[in-house]
Amino acid sequence: MRKFINVQSVKTALLLLLMLSSGFSGCICDNDNPIQNSSVPQLKSSLLISTDAGENWTVKAIGSQSELNNLCYSYSTGGYRIVVSGHDGVVLNTLNYGETFSNSGPFSGFSYYGAGFSASDGRITLTSGSNNFVASTDGGETWYTKSTGNLFISYIDINPALTLFQAACSIGDRKNIYISTNGGNNWIVKSADAGNDDDFCGIRFVRGNIILAYGADGLMLRSTNYGENWSRITLPATSRIISAACNFEWQTVVSNTNLSGKFLKSTDLGSTWELKDIVRVNGYTPDKFAMSYSGEVFGAGVSGSMAKSTDMGETWRVIQSGTDANFKDIIYINNSLMAALAFKQVY
Repeated sequence: MRKFINVQSVKTALLLLLMLSSGFSGCICDNDNPIQNSSVPQLKSSLLISTDAGENWTVKAIGSQSELNNLCYSYSTGGYRIVVSGHDGVVLNTLNYGETFSNSGPFSGFSYYGAGFSASDGRITLTSGSNNFVASTDGGETWYTKSTGNLFISYIDINPALTLFQAACSIGDRKNIYISTNGGNNWIVKSADAGNDDDFCGIRFVRGNIILAYGADGLMLRSTNYGENWSRITLPATSRIISAACNFEWQTVVSNTNLSGKFLKSTDLGSTWELKDIVRVNGYTPDKFAMSYSGEVFGAGVSGSMAKSTDMGETWRVIQSGTDANFKDIIYINNSLMAALAFKQVY
């Protein structure tokens, strides 16, 4: 007796065998359309290096699946050591401008908000928003963890002119400003004119005894006595301030994320401020700022946006970054050498 083979049944059986043998993840369709695989986003961080003061950039893949937020650097016997850090306790360093990376972590339970460093003496402190931080006293070669007891530190800066002097601040329900004069071994809580709705986004030494702390809704606090007392500065804008940059001329630049094509500039050590124009790049306003020793100012932001000023922020021009990722941090290492950290999700 002749047996008839059901063609559709054979196709289904072959498809099931294929799935079992290849670890297939997708969908079974009862038609002849191709099987569609689901896409999973991958997290990609990149280190960008410029050796000509930001005119041209080289993009180096970091290879970490974690979101990286912070850049710092130090001098070492092998040259400049650049350190990147971020979520999931990741701390990486490179001595060859991103060609290869060495893993200094991870440190379990940490995700780093900010990094304070003094390149001249090798001090680096990475803050996590918790009552612990990770630090190095040899430029990132070795690391240790330190508890701050009941103090929760989110952002930090280190004054390179004053040995072991550091300033920090916290966010959320525990918002405070802290000062340490012994490298973070002990901290003193300092009262500051910050309301209940205020939230810090950073803290910065401007010069010697002058410190600025800044954050949401135009929050700008200033101390002229090493953080002992603080006064609130009235700004011509009430947007979130997320970055600050200064140089040895002690003129400070800060950015406002909610003001399109604008930034804030001070020429008197942060005592008074004016609202200035900055070029938009592909519809975005650069919001991470860096300033060189010679006074050049650089801005980087969303979707690879970059801009440069050679006259202390009076005029700007667009710079091609070579990436469409979002910039998380940017620093001058010297007047010619720069580093930037970018991050994006790739599907």
